[in-house]
Amino acid sequence: MPKQSGWHELVIIVRGSQIIQQLDGITLCEVRDEVATAPRSGLIALEAASDTIVEFKDLRLKRLTAGVTETAPPANVGKWTTLFNGTSLDGWRAWQSTSWIGAWSIMNQELHSLRGGTINLATREQYGDFELELEWKVTPGADGGIHYRAQPGAGETWRTAPEYQIIDDLTHREGKTTITSAGSLYSVVAPEHKSLKPPGEFNSARIIARGTKLEHWLNGVKILEADLSSPEVQRAALNRFSKATWGEAARGHIVLQHVGSEVSFRNIRVRRLDGN
Repeated sequence: MPKQSGWHELVIIVRGSQIIQQLDGITLCEVRDEVATAPRSGLIALEAASDTIVEFKDLRLKRLTAGVTETAPPANVGKWTTLFNGTSLDGWRAWQSTSWIGAWSIMNQELHSLRGGTINLATREQYGDFELELEWKVTPGADGGIHYRAQPGAGETWRTAPEYQIIDDLTHREGKTTITSAGSLYSVVAPEHKSLKPPGEFNSARIIARGTKLEHWLNGVKILEADLSSPEVQRAALNRFSKATWGEAARGHIVLQHVGSEVSFRNIRVRRLDGN
């Protein structure tokens, strides 16, 4: 849910007839202006009704590609797909194992990793460019993660797939180091401007992947941007993983990592940003 007080972050995306509005990292609406005579350019105005005070800060504008004829996207692009609805794991499978029984459970419409288990869960489908939203919480000292574009047959997912780190920053030793703390691009890029809820409370996470460009969000705030092709990221990844193939895959599975501790997930959904 959007914050009830304090500063809110508003994002408005307009591409041709498509309009997307996001508040505090949550997509509130996604519509198309089908009126043929509707203007496709104009001024941006800030409005405040009479007898009210509205404050704005950190206003930024980015022009999207101009002069490109708008074409209808593939049918599966831009539509949210629920990956976990609180009752079923039909969209998931055990990663490199025949069964997830004993490693994961569903209780109170939440997906829980069980203490002592080591089996990861992977989406049955693969994703290229995508946006993922979910909520997560940890027990004290717990450690987990979200790997994406993971490749079958590539061994442990952390060796080649980027990871959104999930961890208890308060007591876990890796949580106390910024580059391996919650929300980091694990061991490669550290998060900034982070506001993390304590163990036992749900945090909202958002991952956006477009080509080599990545964004990690935490509780409605973008905490890092990274370009997998940049020399800085490549050096950091090679130093940590000793593999030139880390982060190279253009598409792959989304994987919930299990390292034997208790992490919970809910409200998991994804949408493709390309046709892959």
